[in-house]
Amino acid sequence: TLHQANPRVHVVEAALTDQNAVVSLYAPSHADTRASLSAAHSRRFASRNGVELRVQGMTPETLCKEYGIHDIHVLQIDCEGYDFVLLKLILATHTPRIVNFESFHLSQADREESRRWLTARGYYFLEHGLDTLC
Repeated sequence: TLHQANPRVHVVEAALTDQNAVVSLYAPSHADTRASLSAAHSRRFASRNGVELRVQGMTPETLCKEYGIHDIHVLQIDCEGYDFVLLKLILATHTPRIVNFESFHLSQADREESRRWLTARGYYFLEHGLDTLC
């Protein structure tokens, strides 16, 4: 695998979510990479044959604790409609200097809430392409 010889790289087979438990991951098909923890988001891309997979969920806090991550300097999030949920979970305990997340798939209400939420935490933001840079 990519970077397997690098001792600083750890492959974690888990979905970042709000619980340390097995969760549902929804995909348009078994071969599609647009899987999401949001069933509604996945249905936007699925044919009638969308699939539900059961995967291990892990909170960002558990991930950081297990791997000794104390500071996050740059945070990149692109998780197919679950971006704002994950952003709130991570920023509850960390303050990255730079945050970039996919905002294109957020509802208008969530996009507006994300702007207010980030501004209240001292971030400035710039929307570019499908993403928001803070």
